[in-house]
Amino acid sequence: MAVRLAVPWDPSQLLVARALGTEWLDRYAEDWRNIHLEITGEDLIEAGVPEGPAIGHGLEAALSGKLDGELSGRDEELRIALAAAKGEIPED
Repeated sequence: MAVRLAVPWDPSQLLVARALGTEWLDRYAEDWRNIHLEITGEDLIEAGVPEGPAIGHGLEAALSGKLDGELSGRDEELRIALAAAKGEIPED
């Protein structure tokens, strides 16, 4: 969730927020902002997921799992992303 909050903000805005006591930004700056998926929407399409919102839901679920330390590696990311895209994992 913190990454979703931080991504759209300019670094100077994040700095001000941190100065005002937003401590989760330390974790974002040190750990989370450099975490990226090894899969893409193309991988989901190739696996049979039709283009549309399901792709985004799948990628979001995989990124959340990776940020939480629950996933490592491309195969695990793809497994979770496909499950979420097929509606097997509910949206937040």
